[in-house]
Amino acid sequence: MCRRRCGCTEAITVSSTTSLRMMLMFYANFSRLDGEKQEVGSKEDDKISALPGQPSGVSFDQYSGYITVDADRALFYYLAESSGDPSTKPLVLWLNGGPGCSSFGAGAMTELGPFRVNSDGKTLWLNQYAWNNVANILFLESPAGVGFSYSNTSSDYVTGDEKTKQDSFTFLINWMEKFPEYKRREFYIVGESYAGHYVPQLAQMILSHKKIEPNLVINLQGIATGNALIDDETTSTGSYDFYWTHALISDEVHEGIVLNCNFSAETTSEACNEYINQAVSCRGNIDNYDIYAPLCYPQANTSLPRCRFDPCSDNYVYSYLNTAEVQKALNVRGLPYSWAPCNWGIHIGWKDSPDTVLPIFQELMQSGIRVWIYSGDTDNVLPVTTTRYAINKMGTPVKTPWYPWNFQGEVGGYAVEYQNLTFVTVRGAGHFVSSYQPGRALTMFSSFINGTCGIIFVQQCHGGEGDALLKFLEARQTKQLPMTNVNERVNSELGWIIPQKGSKKDDKISVLPGQPSGVNFDQYSGYVTVDAKAGRAFFYYFTESTQDPSNKPLVLWLNGGPGCSSFENGGMAELGPFRVNNDGNTLWLNEFAWNTVANVLFLQSPAGVGFSYSNRSSDYVTGDKRTSEDSYNFLINWMERFPEYKNRDFYIAGESYAGHYVPQLAQLILSHKKLSLTCKELQQEMRILTSKHKIVISGYDPCTSEYVDSYLNTAEVQEALHVRGTPREWVSCNSSIHASWQDSPDTVLPIYQELMQSGIRVWIYSGDTDYIVSVTTSRYAIDKIKTPVKTSWYPWYFQGEVGGYAVEYENLTFVTVRGSGNFVPGYQPGRALTMFSSFINGTLPPQYLK
Repeated sequence: MCRRRCGCTEAITVSSTTSLRMMLMFYANFSRLDGEKQEVGSKEDDKISALPGQPSGVSFDQYSGYITVDADRALFYYLAESSGDPSTKPLVLWLNGGPGCSSFGAGAMTELGPFRVNSDGKTLWLNQYAWNNVANILFLESPAGVGFSYSNTSSDYVTGDEKTKQDSFTFLINWMEKFPEYKRREFYIVGESYAGHYVPQLAQMILSHKKIEPNLVINLQGIATGNALIDDETTSTGSYDFYWTHALISDEVHEGIVLNCNFSAETTSEACNEYINQAVSCRGNIDNYDIYAPLCYPQANTSLPRCRFDPCSDNYVYSYLNTAEVQKALNVRGLPYSWAPCNWGIHIGWKDSPDTVLPIFQELMQSGIRVWIYSGDTDNVLPVTTTRYAINKMGTPVKTPWYPWNFQGEVGGYAVEYQNLTFVTVRGAGHFVSSYQPGRALTMFSSFINGTCGIIFVQQCHGGEGDALLKFLEARQTKQLPMTNVNERVNSELGWIIPQKGSKKDDKISVLPGQPSGVNFDQYSGYVTVDAKAGRAFFYYFTESTQDPSNKPLVLWLNGGPGCSSFENGGMAELGPFRVNNDGNTLWLNEFAWNTVANVLFLQSPAGVGFSYSNRSSDYVTGDKRTSEDSYNFLINWMERFPEYKNRDFYIAGESYAGHYVPQLAQLILSHKKLSLTCKELQQEMRILTSKHKIVISGYDPCTSEYVDSYLNTAEVQEALHVRGTPREWVSCNSSIHASWQDSPDTVLPIYQELMQSGIRVWIYSGDTDYIVSVTTSRYAIDKIKTPVKTSWYPWYFQGEVGGYAVEYENLTFVTVRGSGNFVPGYQPGRALTMFSSFINGTLPPQYLK
């Protein structure tokens, strides 16, 4: 179940019939434009000399105007010819959906067209990934009443699929009379959303006319639909499965929908409708067209870097297209109403709409034309799962199995070729694919019109902890690693106070090389011996809180691997006070560092990881048991060096394979009744059991690890950190330790259950875009514990947007961090800090929009 609150649900504020009636009365009062029927005009009349605010360097011709499709109906178009040799390029018709939404305002001005509107609403900038780079693109506003298209008969605004199809066909025939050079040119139809109906229906009509009119001037070669409404049943089932797998709704709501909803029936039950309503309210205030995209706020109306999606683009387009000078340049006729992105009267009054167009797709697949279906994989309105389920209903065999395709050295998405059908995903794109991922979208579109597949080879920036865990889990699943639990003690000096070299004063860092000004906290680093006989010593880095450290708790942070560095990953790339600049020599302050609310201790364990070491080579063959015992010894002896932290509130936090380290260490602490510190709380990011993505996140630099590698291998830096035996080679992960890991139980759920009964606080959190150990693995694992829900699933907030979702169980809290991968503070530092602050304060993440 999810928690309900005001403002959480989506609602229509005016009834459908009232809206429709008002719309019809509005249009009925219009007289015929200019008092008489409009003439078609000529191609030259429609040529645009320049759009207001148009930048320099425009190398293509553009046209706009009207084509009459009926005595009273005229449809508006915009044509952007190709910037390279248009006479040899195909013609592509682009259609947006709705139904009732503008292909010009959306498709041309915010997605795939040659221009985007600046935040001033008056000037334009060139879209380097415009589709007219490779084709001549024709944007059609249909049906009448959408955008600048119109009718002089008010009843025309009550329309549907059939009339839209017929008018679009008539438009094409008459448009080609105005532009005869495009007769018999290779022609494609592409569209998105509700154009999942428009595109195949129009293609079917063209092909049916071709059978009786062999000389038909429309030379249809293929169609493509994106994030399209294709089949109502699979749209419903696929949507709710997507919500659950992407951590947008609770287990209970998803299960309720699965058990109570039959989407193939004509009507749904009351119980089904109740769960559907809860699914809507559970999601909170997110952009449903891209679940990871930022929202538009009034103060946000400033241009972002042009490689990024600007959530306020629609506002800029609205201002621009409602400027008289712009409408004049576009040859817009004197419409007595403002341009709007969607006509809600048409939308609400839509008449005919079949519940599936799969039979039409199957007919087109047998016709010999090219048929592609594509999906942005972060769309919540018509998710990728809905498309996959619809394709599965057709049962067509696979020709080329699923594979990743490439754009600029990264995975652009995935593709699978069926018999007479190709399905392509665009990674990191929402509903409006070209808005969110313009470069990847252009690559996909170019492949479509060229009849080719994308490039497969992908080169990654670096390896690291994520790769280490992935390899570890792959080996585990193929039974190449032991999953035994070692019960005997490994460290004979467990719990002893061991003679140490050095002191707190010796470990204090005066300043790190390249450190910025404004540092207002103390930091320390050095070694603590954990086994004197073996000469085993662990390296630590400790950063005290920026504010009143004597009253702040102590937090131990552990990274996983196993065999990867908590200092490099956690300390320098995620939650620590500094990040390394791309010069590899200087640092910058992380405003969302966790030492703003706590004293944070980063431990490199086991021996052989990072700067930690042993004098006995056999110690580098290790496992869970020794790691937990050595970490325990580290804490006992570290607190002798820092006695002010004895009996201080203490927390353990970690990620990845630390899904083993954290609960095992907590269990060991609680089992020692003579422990000289009080372990009060536990936090841990669940990373266990199965290996199951990473999205480009604003501000995240994928090469951070390379900068850290360079910085930590500098002799001056190692000297400032009190590293022994400098200079020494530092690596992020020790592959030898990783490959020879000895003991690793196949589950730590019994330890979690024990800790949940101990009275300490237990949290599990997951970034919801992680591929290595995805959020679903945490949810499945928690479900195995069968603990009852105390506080139902709800969205929590950070800076006015949904930061993630949370559910409080009996003695356990599960939190997701929206838009974050495996290294949560690395991808979403602000959201991660909000979550962490809630944890140490003993409160649930903020439940209301602030």
